[in-house]
Amino acid sequence: MNAFITGGTGFIGSHLADTLISDPKWDQVKCLVRSSEKWLEGKDYIRVEGDLHSIHAIEEALHGVDVIFHIAAIVKAPDQKKFDHANVDATENIIRLSKKCGVKKLVILSSLAAAGPSNGTPRSEKDQMQPVSM
Repeated sequence: MNAFITGGTGFIGSHLADTLISDPKWDQVKCLVRSSEKWLEGKDYIRVEGDLHSIHAIEEALHGVDVIFHIAAIVKAPDQKKFDHANVDATENIIRLSKKCGVKKLVILSSLAAAGPSNGTPRSEKDQMQPVSM
């Protein structure tokens, strides 16, 4: 199986990349890298140069991918328009490209900032959102 990770250079994404790389059922792990490899440096993955709005680079990278793990996002922005561009528009791009390229599974990870505190009980998609930021 082949995976594509957005946000692979971050804390959670790099741990996911480590897990997939070490699991023999994953043949290829591709990670979108905007600039610095950070925690991915020296690891056995395929680097995809670009950011969440690098449509052509992402589309090319998705050929042969079975699962996309969309982890990249921002939690702070100077205004709502930039926040939405980085999170909403980028996620819509990933969804469209996954359909176009025939990727069968798409896992989208969000943060506590989007759903709000759980107060000790796991949250579900049915819970009302209580974001703590934009």
